[in-house]
Amino acid sequence: MADGLGTIPSTITAPTIQESSGSPELGSSELRKIAQDVLHAAQYTLAAVAANPAYQVQPNSLEASFKEALTRLDAGKRAGIQATAKALVEAPEHMRTATFGRYGKHRSTDLLNMGFARAHEMLPPLALDHQQLRIQMSTGVVLSTGVVLNQALPLPPQAGAVTNRLGFYITQVKCDDETNPELGSLSSDEIAIGGITVDETGDTEKVGEQSVGGGFDDGDVKNYSPHWQFTSFSLSERHPLPGSKWPKAYFVTLLLAEKDHGGFSSALQDVWVIVGNKVTEEVQKAVTDITIETGPAISSALGKIAAWAVNELVRYIIRMLNDDLFPPYVAELTVPCFNYRFPGGSKTGPLQAAHFIGHDGHYTVQYYWKPYADSPVVYEHNGYGGRSQMLNVGRYDVGQLSIGNDRINSVKVPPGWKVTLYQEAGFWGNTKVLTANTPALPDFNGGTSSIIVERMAVVYEHIDYDGRSQVLDVGRYDLGQLSFGHDRITAVMVPSGWKVTLYENAGFQGRTKVLTADTPALLDFNDRTSSIVVERM
Repeated sequence: MADGLGTIPSTITAPTIQESSGSPELGSSELRKIAQDVLHAAQYTLAAVAANPAYQVQPNSLEASFKEALTRLDAGKRAGIQATAKALVEAPEHMRTATFGRYGKHRSTDLLNMGFARAHEMLPPLALDHQQLRIQMSTGVVLSTGVVLNQALPLPPQAGAVTNRLGFYITQVKCDDETNPELGSLSSDEIAIGGITVDETGDTEKVGEQSVGGGFDDGDVKNYSPHWQFTSFSLSERHPLPGSKWPKAYFVTLLLAEKDHGGFSSALQDVWVIVGNKVTEEVQKAVTDITIETGPAISSALGKIAAWAVNELVRYIIRMLNDDLFPPYVAELTVPCFNYRFPGGSKTGPLQAAHFIGHDGHYTVQYYWKPYADSPVVYEHNGYGGRSQMLNVGRYDVGQLSIGNDRINSVKVPPGWKVTLYQEAGFWGNTKVLTANTPALPDFNGGTSSIIVERMAVVYEHIDYDGRSQVLDVGRYDLGQLSFGHDRITAVMVPSGWKVTLYENAGFQGRTKVLTADTPALLDFNDRTSSIVVERM
């Protein structure tokens, strides 16, 4: 372990797939108390906003997101939720605290004055058993059942680009049973899918709602070809919170909605993000004063508690609306290491089915997980906007540029890649070589007619391709050419068909280590390199 961030598994292991309709289960734990406390604050905030429709809320706040969502409801539904909320917030204090925990001590207007972010002020602190919290953070004992990884598969690391991203793909949406069948031929469903992601450190983000299409009747199917990449995660993320160690857990909450609900579900997506990130923030505060060496299972626990709070809030809103939303579906993948494989050695996870049942209807969404390597992307507009095309290693003449001729104005280039732009078709004329993200091409604007994409070697300061790095083309690099100094290299990315020779001493002298594939940890040659030779084999 070179940087205190984690160890590299000695074998490639199979990821664990979990999925469920509704909230992930949590056992009794101090971390659950934190999530439950945030949930209570969010529930009371919704009730306070609904019960006080004339109250002016702060912009860019949870209160503003709730208010925007409520305006999307039709008048009848809005009146119903307002009546329910008014009864809740005007109940005696002992009944409010039974519903909303410690936040029930506030009157609803006082809560709105403070806002969700400051709702804990002027209240006794949340009672936590710090000894139990220390134990749970050290062992990951947060779930109702432990995180169990499948048996290790004796597969060697794969040559070529490291699979440093994880994609979640949707292949099909099927209407098994149309909603509101009593309307008969008078109504067909228009369906949209959005979602929430939670990564290994509890960071919560929104996946914007997209229309699947209209006219859905019983048995209708929408197939995606190519498959729809609904979202993706970085497997290389580093964070001071627990969760950055292997194994790492990733969560996708799918939210399916009928578009005739006026955009209510779409407006609520900002709510899910705020609440999920608040859970992570409160966990950070709780662990600030305890010094522990965290166990790897906490990765799953940290994401799970954020996902639990978000999905419990969805269920709470469903109850207030008398089941006017489909219950959410939560997919979880626990990843053991870089370049992992699914059972049987497959690079692609098995096809899974997410079932959405509500409004007397039933929809099935087919999906799978797949790791992949970052590769360059060219864009039509400055700042990575407009049409785009992903490029792998190869030569792209004008006929292979689906984005079009003379259309490229920005390029994303991951570490270890080289993109050469040619002004003329056939790989000639003026050129521009890119080895890093380039948001604008002022001297080459819209002037690309052919491209060559190559991988290069990259050396890293820390394991798992982290810390400072240097991209190396074919050549000899003595001590003076190593940008972050000698005896600092801990991991190396090596393109397929390349060879990187590390030398212990300057001047290409001393012990050597030869690498022909990506190496996330140098182990016996860690922090020992003073010169390097890079060659094509």
